[in-house]
Amino acid sequence: MILRSERPSDVAGIRTVHEAAFDSKDEAGLVDALRRDGSLQCSLVATDHEQILGHVASSLVRVEHQDESIVAGLAPVGVLPDHQRRGIGAALMEAIIEASREDGLAGLVLLGDPAYYGRFGFRPASDFNLRSHYTDGPAFQAMALRVDALSVCHGHVHYDPLFDELG
Repeated sequence: MILRSERPSDVAGIRTVHEAAFDSKDEAGLVDALRRDGSLQCSLVATDHEQILGHVASSLVRVEHQDESIVAGLAPVGVLPDHQRRGIGAALMEAIIEASREDGLAGLVLLGDPAYYGRFGFRPASDFNLRSHYTDGPAFQAMALRVDALSVCHGHVHYDPLFDELG
């Protein structure tokens, strides 16, 4: 398996991954729309012999009270159903966290299962005084990419408006 940045020739394969992983066209449509708008901060694929097995993307978010720190939201992460539970999603998560750190981002936020994402270092976003209009429950999580990097950010997290078109 190879992890790499998305290429223009990967678009159809990425769409296939998300449609299969989510049983919906919403996540695939979101990725397409973010790409079209130039809003993807990072977009990584997992491939095997050029077949796209998985994909993860991030886009910048705006935090109500922040300095120059840059925060991104992870979404979506998907793996073809026949290839799930083989470590592909975990490898994609580790790769996008490292790429985000290398890009100088202060932190990452996401909506997802705390049991799964907690193993990568995500904690309840409320620990960082961050809120989302999608949920303030345990599914809204954050990760500082440097020590105290999110201490200067707090308040409401605003995702790209394209996220509001999901579902």
